[in-house]
Amino acid sequence: CVIGAMEIYCFGSIIVQGISVLQHQNILSSVNLSILASILIIGIGGNYAFGGYIPFIGYNIPCIAFASIFGIILNLILMKKGEG
Repeated sequence: CVIGAMEIYCFGSIIVQGISVLQHQNILSSVNLSILASILIIGIGGNYAFGGYIPFIGYNIPCIAFASIFGIILNLILMKKGEG
């Protein structure tokens, strides 16, 4: 589990850094980088690994929907920790 989470963060951060270079945006803060990396890797990797649907609690959820929901929840968690 830990290695999988680190892979999500590592590969996602590489993608986000490439996007920021192309867009000339400052999205490299640790919170934004974590959220964007996770969304990108779950969305793109899920399409490759699971055929477009991620099994979650007995349901097959589309990867893009799962990545969006995960990003919203992760944003709420990380923004709450950043305020305190």
